[in-house]
Amino acid sequence: MKKNLLVEKDTNELIARALTLTPDNKGHWGNMSVTTMLKHCNVVNTAILSYDQAPKAPTIKQRFLLVGLYLMKELPKSVKTRPEYVNFKEDELEFAHEKNIFMQTIAEYIDYPKTLTAIHPVFGPLNTKEWGRFGWLHMDHHLRQFDV
Repeated sequence: MKKNLLVEKDTNELIARALTLTPDNKGHWGNMSVTTMLKHCNVVNTAILSYDQAPKAPTIKQRFLLVGLYLMKELPKSVKTRPEYVNFKEDELEFAHEKNIFMQTIAEYIDYPKTLTAIHPVFGPLNTKEWGRFGWLHMDHHLRQFDV
């Protein structure tokens, strides 16, 4: 079975990896610092978990792209993201705080009580299981970026 944030064992694996992060970790690709990466993940996960609108139907193109999501073992490197998910002032961020929020937020996916209905900018509307899978891939991607 493919790893998923909805599965406690899979999420705990990511948390264990995150525990090894330090402010000195350097990224192997992209421009984010480790603290900015954590903030990025926190903002994205908070948006997914707090989205509260009725689900929408995906387009045929989005469904086709979603098949690719399930086939992926890992996300490609250096993919552009929306500015609101990366434009943070580094001097306003605190590593330990962002790291704690990161671990708390991904743990919320385990037994999450509501249906997830957020809309991904590429894949379109995803259901709870799909968000769990994409979330795991996304968190794994950024932890690998910083060598953990």
